[in-house]
Amino acid sequence: MIAGVLNNAFNQQSSHEQSSHGQVELPTTKPTHNNQAHTLKFVSQDALPEGEAYESFIATTGNIPTRDNLHDLFNGSIWLTFPKTKALLNYYHMLEIAAQGINASRGRVRDTITVFDENGAVLVTADPNIGEALIGFDWKASLVAPRAKWDDPQQSNSHAQAAVYIFGHALLEQLVYPRKPLCAHSIVIHVAQEFFTLSLAERMRYLDDEVAHYMDELLSKNDVTPRQLAPLPILGVPHFWSENADPSFYDDDYVFRSGRRQKSN
Repeated sequence: MIAGVLNNAFNQQSSHEQSSHGQVELPTTKPTHNNQAHTLKFVSQDALPEGEAYESFIATTGNIPTRDNLHDLFNGSIWLTFPKTKALLNYYHMLEIAAQGINASRGRVRDTITVFDENGAVLVTADPNIGEALIGFDWKASLVAPRAKWDDPQQSNSHAQAAVYIFGHALLEQLVYPRKPLCAHSIVIHVAQEFFTLSLAERMRYLDDEVAHYMDELLSKNDVTPRQLAPLPILGVPHFWSENADPSFYDDDYVFRSGRRQKSN
């Protein structure tokens, strides 16, 4: 049932983009050296052969096994919104599976993919200081002091300089019942001020390219680990949760913890 709903959304999205931008093809997988690109399609979980890895099935068929539950509905919504990035993550899963096989331990690359895929968020900012402060655990300088610079979804502001977009489908599921300690694992994408003058659809198309490029560079590094994803208490994002309008919201050091990253050797 959910697979059908998501396929309809894929087709409607493609038809809309075709009417706006000319010929537009449905999203595809990103092929490894021994695979071709396959058009993406949502299928029932029953279509996944017993014993075959979920990631391998997507890479070799383009079919995304989907259960009739909220988790997979959100996963599908991210495939709809970030198809290039999701295909890239699947591509790196396949590279690692080819090199390491399927083991009890996924390894640093696949662990990083999984953490971002399930729990990721993207901080987009035209002010480098906001991104640097977030990475440095300086919540006041990233989330409180520059509050007027943060994009408010309910009030169009072409002069905004920061926004967060959720990527992790498990994080979306948890946000059905929000809890203050919920913490995303984020990346920072720097943009020109003009980004905030774009429509939401234009922003997401642009971000899909940028996030895919960012993750391609990150996952290709020999020292990649999930620790390179910056913690972000998601209810602390300005305008995301009404209670964070009060600066005392950020005084909770159980949620807004101080910390410093260890430099890699």
